[in-house]
Amino acid sequence: MKREQILLLVVLLLLALMSWSLFSDEGVARVRPGVRSMELPRAGGVEVVVDFDLEDSSRDVFREPRETEPLEPLPLVLPPLEAMATLLPPPIPDSGADYWSRHLLLTPGPLPGDINELVTEDGVTEDSEYASLDESQASGTLESSEEDLLKLYDSVRINGLDQRWGRILNDDRYSLISGSSDLVFQEVDPATGSDRFSPSHFAPENYVSFRFADTLRNQIEIRVRALPQSSGSIENRLESIAWLLDQGHADSLAFTRAESVAEKTTELSGEDIQTWLALGDVWERTFKWDRAFSLYAGMAGIQASRTPLKGIQPQVFARSSAPRARLGRILERLGMDSEAETQYRSGVDLSDGNPEVLQLLGRLLTRTGRAMEAIPLLQQADRQYRPRRAPGALANGVALGEAYLAVGDFESAAQAFGEVQRTGGAAAQVLDASAGGAASAYLSGQFSDALSQANDAIEIFGADWKLLYMRGIAAAANGEPAGEVVRDLRAASKSAGLDAAPALAALAFWLNSLGHDEDAQEKLDEALKLSPKLPYARYLRARWARENHDLSSANEDLRFLISYFPRCGAVLGELAWLLNQEGRHALAEVAFRRAVGEAPEWGDASLRRGLNLLQLNQVEEARVSLSQVEDSNLENARQNALAWAAYLEGDVQAAVGEFALLQDNLRSQEEHPQAVFADTWQRRIQERSSTVRWTDDFNGQIPRPQWDVRTAARNGVEPRVRGGSLRIAGTHAKAGETRAFRALRALSFRSASCLWTVGNGHRGEAGVGIALESRRRRSWGFQVFRAHDSGIRWKLTSGAKGKMGELNQQVIPGQLVEVRFALDREVSPPELVVWVGQEEAYRGPEPRLKTPTGDIILELFANTVNALPVDVALDQTELVYIQE
Repeated sequence: MKREQILLLVVLLLLALMSWSLFSDEGVARVRPGVRSMELPRAGGVEVVVDFDLEDSSRDVFREPRETEPLEPLPLVLPPLEAMATLLPPPIPDSGADYWSRHLLLTPGPLPGDINELVTEDGVTEDSEYASLDESQASGTLESSEEDLLKLYDSVRINGLDQRWGRILNDDRYSLISGSSDLVFQEVDPATGSDRFSPSHFAPENYVSFRFADTLRNQIEIRVRALPQSSGSIENRLESIAWLLDQGHADSLAFTRAESVAEKTTELSGEDIQTWLALGDVWERTFKWDRAFSLYAGMAGIQASRTPLKGIQPQVFARSSAPRARLGRILERLGMDSEAETQYRSGVDLSDGNPEVLQLLGRLLTRTGRAMEAIPLLQQADRQYRPRRAPGALANGVALGEAYLAVGDFESAAQAFGEVQRTGGAAAQVLDASAGGAASAYLSGQFSDALSQANDAIEIFGADWKLLYMRGIAAAANGEPAGEVVRDLRAASKSAGLDAAPALAALAFWLNSLGHDEDAQEKLDEALKLSPKLPYARYLRARWARENHDLSSANEDLRFLISYFPRCGAVLGELAWLLNQEGRHALAEVAFRRAVGEAPEWGDASLRRGLNLLQLNQVEEARVSLSQVEDSNLENARQNALAWAAYLEGDVQAAVGEFALLQDNLRSQEEHPQAVFADTWQRRIQERSSTVRWTDDFNGQIPRPQWDVRTAARNGVEPRVRGGSLRIAGTHAKAGETRAFRALRALSFRSASCLWTVGNGHRGEAGVGIALESRRRRSWGFQVFRAHDSGIRWKLTSGAKGKMGELNQQVIPGQLVEVRFALDREVSPPELVVWVGQEEAYRGPEPRLKTPTGDIILELFANTVNALPVDVALDQTELVYIQE
């Protein structure tokens, strides 16, 4: 048998035996060792999760060892933003700040012209108050007409041709009867106003008639003396009382006579409630509120005074709501709104058909922020007033329009004001309705219509301050000349008296927008002095404070406004951006969310909210907010924000693409701030993605291969790694320098930093530096070193030129000194900045580093002037450069 066949049989036999032993249970049982029980020790006091403290570890144990590492992503930098949209001055009457953001939140354009330019339709500038007068008026030579003389002087007609002007001097002048009373008359010269001769006495037969001057005082006295003294003249007397009260501010005598007439009227008809209410009106208008309150309380059956007025019939008057309405009115004037409301509601519960109490309650509810509750009451009062032209009915129509404004229903407000205008003719309440109609159009964003309505009202009622104010702000919003705007607002503020705060605040806003900042601040201060809680003035102060970086003052004013007007989108947006500037991004997001909810069309709020979310690193939420920006003026800033969103997600290519797309859209506007921003950050992001950090803490036994420790070590001392540092230590064989350096491509260099120290036995100079070398020839260098006197100096060499500087620092043997070099290549020529410790040692342009050839080296050197010991060490070195 052949050898190969025998070997095959042996192998097959062995394989058969192995297979049988593997699949046979008996075989397994015979070779298995005996089964023994295993006792496990009880585990106790052992932490399941162990926290390994890796803070002091030299590297992340899960990171692959590499010579270099990428730099951290660039921190988010917001694109340049235009000033936030601002609120235009609100109208009078106003809706309240909650509705300002609908149509008044704008970025107003510059008004044409200068604030001192007033141009007529003919193009003639009105430079003086005489521009509208003719020559005779301007020169003061206008002859006095008989109509003017009647307003100035008493007169006596002697006969058909002889009429004399002067003053009737009789003591009982208002009791004189023409044709039966003797006259004492002082004649005057009408041309000069001086007396002629001495007083003359005219017997009844010596004159035909006399007449008192047409002055308000004479009218008052004549009208009062003409009143009949009978109970049948009550209506006439009540009308006279109302007329006298209207004249009281022009002549205080009217108030005195009104009180006497009212008291006499109650005596003539004490059972008529209107006579007592008229007396109460007189006391209210003359600020005798205690007497008026006692009167109304007595009429309502409330014992408010120990000496009640005689003639009051509480058992009759208490069934009327009028006394309750008057009590509430006084309480409201005293600031006791809750008590006033109680009286008003008591009057309403009497259901006597008196619309006055409904109107007063409605006005109170509107003023205290419950306009929705007020509207049904005012509508009910409107149905009860008869006739429709009555002053109370017109006043109720104005109140209804103001209530509609307060709930943001500007269309219904315009209808209510329009009804008063159509019904009231030239009544005083129509003036308020005209202002309300203009305000409704203004709040609706119909600035041209508001201006037209204000102009029409001024033609009818003259230059009332409310109408001037409305014309001024509507003209400004409509882009009319600056001179006209400022003229109207100044006139309104001067004629409004104690109510001038809104006009002053509006004037401040437009002066500021026209560049007159000091005048604007002065007017705003005046407004706040008159009305410290005026919402618009507080808003302006907060906005200007934020723009001037006075964030604490702005915060105080904005939180005040939020407490009263929590739905004002503009105020919420201002507060949100202020919180962002303070770095409180989470709170800013809350405010931004509310601002966008109240003013969804305000693209600036959505844009800034998106940026704030990026700062919170909530990129997806930021993208949603940025997608809501539909304002074309904000599109470029939005594009830059989207680029940052992509970068923060780690998608460098997408970020670069977004920046590039924006630059392409603005290719014809290279200087556009958004284009400049996109170009700058596109380059920075691209450079950052290829920039690496190389560090060396010298933990090994020999220098890493990047260090050259031999080329410049020819004086008997060789740089070595010892004790975690690169050290040049020993004794020079002769005068000279020993160096160790690390080279890299010059165009790639961005920064370097290191720690170095000098030993106690070192003699000579030693330090660190960077230099530009090509083929071992140095063309530029900057060194920081310890001099012989232990002081720190620096030396810059550029070609054959050089300069030195000295720092106010000393090198203590063994103490580490930190040196940092940073090269900014974004400027041309590049700028080098050198820090030693926390002190900036040098900053300046370096033209040789603009397009260098060769290598930048980081070096450690020791220099002696003789064979002296050296001891200098380098530790914790870092280089940042572009990786090829």
